[in-house]
Amino acid sequence: MVRKLGAKRVSILGDSKLIIKEINGKYSVNNPRLGQYRETILDLIKDLMETNFTLIPKKQNVGLLGPDPSLEVI
Repeated sequence: MVRKLGAKRVSILGDSKLIIKEINGKYSVNNPRLGQYRETILDLIKDLMETNFTLIPKKQNVGLLGPDPSLEVI
């Protein structure tokens, strides 16, 4: 979706400390499946000028954008 919109800067908010820290490279990825997801994310964002992955409290994240039926729940 980001590519279709032509975005160059993206901010991603998440409530999982583990995932945000792994993507940001602060934690090493020990789970092979999560490692594959991280590599996919890094590949998807490589052409962007700026990306931010920010940890937010879970209660702040609930209902922020509402559920997107086109997204797969992992």
